[in-house]
Amino acid sequence: MKLDLMNQSTKREKGFRNILNQIDLGILIIKSNHIIYANQFFESKTVGFQLEEIEKLLQTNKTPFTTEKTFILPNGQKIWLEINVKDIVFEEKKCLLVILRDITQMKYAKRAIRHKQDQLDNEFLRHQKIESIGVLAGGIAHDYNNILTSILGNLELLNFTSNDEEEYHEILESLHDSVIRAKQLTNQLLIFSKGGNPVKKPESIQDLIKESANFILRGTKSKCVYYFEENLPKIDVDAGQINQVLNNIILNADQAMEHSEQALIKISAVNITIDEHSKIPLPNGKYVLISIQDNGRGIPKSLQNRIFDPYFTTKSKGNGLGLATTYSIIKHHGGYITFTSEPYIGTTFYIYLPVAKGGKDLEQKESSQQKWKFSGKILVLDDEKSIHMLLQRMCDQLGIQYEGAFDGTELMVKYVSAFTLQDPFDLVILDLIIPGGMGGKETARQLKSQFLEAKIIASSGYSNNSVLANYHDFGFDDILLKPYSFEEFQQKISRFLPTVPPEK
Repeated sequence: MKLDLMNQSTKREKGFRNILNQIDLGILIIKSNHIIYANQFFESKTVGFQLEEIEKLLQTNKTPFTTEKTFILPNGQKIWLEINVKDIVFEEKKCLLVILRDITQMKYAKRAIRHKQDQLDNEFLRHQKIESIGVLAGGIAHDYNNILTSILGNLELLNFTSNDEEEYHEILESLHDSVIRAKQLTNQLLIFSKGGNPVKKPESIQDLIKESANFILRGTKSKCVYYFEENLPKIDVDAGQINQVLNNIILNADQAMEHSEQALIKISAVNITIDEHSKIPLPNGKYVLISIQDNGRGIPKSLQNRIFDPYFTTKSKGNGLGLATTYSIIKHHGGYITFTSEPYIGTTFYIYLPVAKGGKDLEQKESSQQKWKFSGKILVLDDEKSIHMLLQRMCDQLGIQYEGAFDGTELMVKYVSAFTLQDPFDLVILDLIIPGGMGGKETARQLKSQFLEAKIIASSGYSNNSVLANYHDFGFDDILLKPYSFEEFQQKISRFLPTVPPEK
């Protein structure tokens, strides 16, 4: 009986070994650093590389563990193996069981699926962009046609206006308001293509908030109420990018309240000081804290840690980039954004932005500049005749000598000539883009290479230009974004030209 059992045990063991040799898994048993068993799969997959690779994994990982590793077979084929290691007891001794699984085909399949998914995602985004552009174009056409109707009608009315000075000024004021609306709409359009480093300048946060809220909530049922602390300083920001941040959050707030009986958005801005005791991860200093609160459906707690992730969205037509872009913009401004949310109660976003240096004194300086005139000479590069005519009139009002050029080469000739005659220009303003000619970037490079002391302002109607974000790196001393008002032009040149006291 005992002999039969031993024979059966021997047969069973051979059978098990035969089974282990046929399965698509590599099996290795190690006892006291010696391999006491390896099936055929293991031997076939380990041909071409040394067992030291396995030994290294055993030495650097604590059992049990699972890892993946690539190997090159003698025929040059690259394979991926999943390696699973655990402790076992074999023949009453502690051993290590190593199981290898060939996951090469799975890796290639996943790669193919991911490539196909990327293609589908790109195609979906392309169709979504086309659809968005169509909707956007319709809205743009509507707004611009309203603006152009106002401008055209008022210009024609000027031809029929009598000597009524009050009526004349009312028409001019209406024209001015229409142009400002066109400027604001253009800024909103640039938001859709905005990127890169922010082009910062001191801005009023109250104006930015109201501009965004009025733009987004126009025609909706949502009501917006504001609270602004007195004496809020200006913040040093890229107005277009911060508009984009505010637009994203206010739009989300409005959409979150689509089923609310009373859709109310509360927006506030207050002064705050960050110090070593603050829990906000920002350097110590003075900031403006903006809060935007809605009474909508809130954000589920299970999703709250993902809302700033790119391509994450709960909207059927969203692309998941709004809040990811918002987070990036605030970070590039040296600020911080966070939020609180309760389901069916609402959500509040908190945005911290650093105060502009000398923020409070800035407004006083700007307003006082209107009482002064200037002396000096300006040389301007622009390809538009109308711009030259406008700047000529502005400079006449300010007592400044003006000269223009339509190409960078022409400007260089005029600058060198004036310098040679010992009557140099005090300031140069360069439009960055001159179709068919030398633009501002190359002209600035040539000017600075010959006249290091030249004062140069970069100007452009395309605020996404990379030169504007890092203008000092290209030899510019400041920037002037189009369109600009007479007051903005005056404020900018006051940095470079001497002032003349007004006549009493």
